[in-house]
Amino acid sequence: MFILKIIAAFAAVIALYRFMLWFNSFTYKEAKYHFFTTYSFGWYAASYVAMYAGYHMARSNWQGDPLNGMIILFIGLWIFIVQIRNNFKHTRPLVALAGSLAQSILYIPMTLLGLIALFVALAAASGIRPVYCLNGD
Repeated sequence: MFILKIIAAFAAVIALYRFMLWFNSFTYKEAKYHFFTTYSFGWYAASYVAMYAGYHMARSNWQGDPLNGMIILFIGLWIFIVQIRNNFKHTRPLVALAGSLAQSILYIPMTLLGLIALFVALAAASGIRPVYCLNGD
């Protein structure tokens, strides 16, 4: 059963990737605009991280002031709104709405996987070595 879950997850990733390629080709033919780019992913990921961090900072009264978290949260919301506005500026409203919704949904798990990959790469590049006890304690 575990193998079937892995195969299903792999098939879902391939299907989502093909959808992104199809949607990009569709919007490029229609409006000469790509929705799914590394540039847009970077901005969406930054907005998601800022909104998540700002929410938790405001909720926990980080540094004794919830306003710090609210500022970070609103910066994340502003980046998110600017990206959606950018989509609406380049395409017609129905396509922009569908593309913005698809971006918002698909970029959340991609952001999580990207952060995990970033942390693994940083840990691998840091050169941390195991600690050995030499005196037998």
